[in-house]
Amino acid sequence: MLHEMYCSGHEEDLMQCYLVPKSRREHNCTHDEDVFIKCEPDEVCLAKGDKDGTGALDFWAGHQWSAVCGDDWTLNNTRVVCNHLGYPGAVNESMMAVNVSGSPQYNASFHCLGNEKSLSECTTAQVESCNSSVFISCLGRRV
Repeated sequence: MLHEMYCSGHEEDLMQCYLVPKSRREHNCTHDEDVFIKCEPDEVCLAKGDKDGTGALDFWAGHQWSAVCGDDWTLNNTRVVCNHLGYPGAVNESMMAVNVSGSPQYNASFHCLGNEKSLSECTTAQVESCNSSVFISCLGRRV
């Protein structure tokens, strides 16, 4: 049984979270402190990249993965995605005319300032059609 556990949100496994040492834990096993955990997919992922931190950008659009439209994509948008995924930097990559991830196209453009924590914090605008998909490269080691 676990009593006190602290996670930052970047762990890949619960065993990477901080567990309060046993001698400092108080054992009051009531159901007042029960926890329910629901795991959902992250809002973005990189697909079909040849190395870690690169790939076609897919966005979780409520019920399915969708390729992100590359029309009007900016370096600030890439920075937000790379930071969200745990990378310290970003490279501005050219957009690809072909949807390499194979996911349906998400027909919206993102406009990030660069300081947002995730793409969902950026403003979006619907687009009628999309001519390219986003392919990005993040710099540095994932933290």
